[in-house]
Amino acid sequence: MLKDPRASGAEARVVRESLSPRALERAMALLEPGTQNFKASALADAARDSANRAGLVACGSIGPALSVLRTRRGNEAELVELLRFAASERYLPLRAPR
Repeated sequence: MLKDPRASGAEARVVRESLSPRALERAMALLEPGTQNFKASALADAARDSANRAGLVACGSIGPALSVLRTRRGNEAELVELLRFAASERYLPLRAPR
């Protein structure tokens, strides 16, 4: 709705009904600079990597985590990122028994 004022979906209607004309104008002015260089694919990659890392921590070791990635047919970049994380200093405290 903020990117396309002519949008007609349910979400657009909620935004139009919730914001005053002045607030709507201000929200659109704030949105523009914040989304000029926004790359949704980079955000999606980061979210996927975070989910893979959480899976590694939940599995307790790299073997099962890699098996799940292979089963899901994850791309090679996902495997490499997960292996880098598993070998990193950031993973060591998460791996330590409590």
